[in-house]
Amino acid sequence: YRFIIFVTSCIFISSCTKKELHTHDYINYIENESSGLKISRNIGEIKYLLQYKPLDYILLRENEYGNDIRKKEISGMQYYTLSYSLIESNKDIVKTNLSSPDEYYERVNYLSFGLQNDIYMIEGSDTLKCRLFNYVRAYGLSPKADFILAFDKSIQNENADKLIVIEDKIFGGGIIKFKITSDDLKSIPELI
Repeated sequence: YRFIIFVTSCIFISSCTKKELHTHDYINYIENESSGLKISRNIGEIKYLLQYKPLDYILLRENEYGNDIRKKEISGMQYYTLSYSLIESNKDIVKTNLSSPDEYYERVNYLSFGLQNDIYMIEGSDTLKCRLFNYVRAYGLSPKADFILAFDKSIQNENADKLIVIEDKIFGGGIIKFKITSDDLKSIPELI
């Protein structure tokens, strides 16, 4: 009888431990859409993609893993990358369907300074503004429009469902929602 309880306990405990992955496999896990941490939506001719970036992932990508000072600098926020691209083309999305030459500069201005006001996150019962925002200008070298987003980190809701809401006022996508579930966040492997 004790043996059965022991075996059952071992199985239960081992099923509750997080998966552990080495550097390359960890990065692949985070960047794989099946993890639930990378989500894409195709609306019209535009692909919208959101990537959640855990701290260990950011530190690995910056070649700063193990740097406690850098980890402390970025630990108060939760980070994402947002990308807009054309589905069937490698044309620069910012230059697509312009009605006048001035519209390009209006788009760049809005993407640089206005879009941040049209992004928020619902986390549990909290609605969080996008606190850090950067439009990564590619100056025609990439067909995508990439943005780095950061929201305050809530200790109470760290593993709560996260619903990122974006109002697309330029490309006709309307209100776009990306949900990262609590289960997906809890399933992030440990880095070894």
